[in-house]
Amino acid sequence: MKRIFFTAAIMVAAFIALTSCTGSNNGEKLTTVIHLSASQDLLDVCDIEVTYKGKGGVDVIDTVRTKIWEKTIVNDSFPTEIGMPKHRYLIKPGFKPTKEKYDLVLEYNIFTVEQYYNTGWWFLNLKDVPGDKVLSFMDVKETEIELMPEPGPGTINCAIQVVNREWNDSIDIIPKGYFFTFEDKTY
Repeated sequence: MKRIFFTAAIMVAAFIALTSCTGSNNGEKLTTVIHLSASQDLLDVCDIEVTYKGKGGVDVIDTVRTKIWEKTIVNDSFPTEIGMPKHRYLIKPGFKPTKEKYDLVLEYNIFTVEQYYNTGWWFLNLKDVPGDKVLSFMDVKETEIELMPEPGPGTINCAIQVVNREWNDSIDIIPKGYFFTFEDKTY
């Protein structure tokens, strides 16, 4: 009987040791989450076509038709690119304004799981747009929008990050091992 309990205890300890090691990936992979949040008014007026960086930094095109849109990308080779370089608003065929005012809002957030990186901003944040002006405004926005870094005092607005995997020998800053660096992509 003691032997069964002893064997079971060893198996439990081995399972705990193995699963605790999988949480630290030593810089072998990076999980990125891209999150968009759109107002219902914006979705009533248009669909949103987005181009985001998929696995390996490859451009992937998708269409947003829901208030919350989220993509998770896992990269395991570096350097790579993460982010969302382009989007455009596609007016729904036959749309006619039925409200006096529209709130046209689209918020972008991106974060990584294994190592802290987090940024976000408003792509569109227009409140109380008169109904009779919505189509003319969105017609201008329907052209493809490339997101470029905009210089400004103390602000960084870059939609693409270049991610590198680097080795750290020092234990002063972060634990010894691999870590990721994030740099704004320059155009």
